[in-house]
Amino acid sequence: MKKEKGQQNKGKMGHNKMEENKMGHNKNKKGGKKVTEFFRLKEEARLADKPSFEYTNKDGVKNTYVKTKTKTGMTIYKQK
Repeated sequence: MKKEKGQQNKGKMGHNKMEENKMGHNKNKKGGKKVTEFFRLKEEARLADKPSFEYTNKDGVKNTYVKTKTKTGMTIYKQK
């Protein structure tokens, strides 16, 4: 069956609600999970080159994380 101009390929399921890329993944979907408070604080400290930062978890326990470097030179923060 030959497709006419303007007719779209509806895919396997016969619906075309979302635009898909070559792999069949949704192109319109933005982002993923929200960034956690810990990750936000860690990135803020890493980018500002801070030697440590404090984080209070959801149970109310306060932890201090100090800056260290791995063998490969990556900056990480370890719990003190």
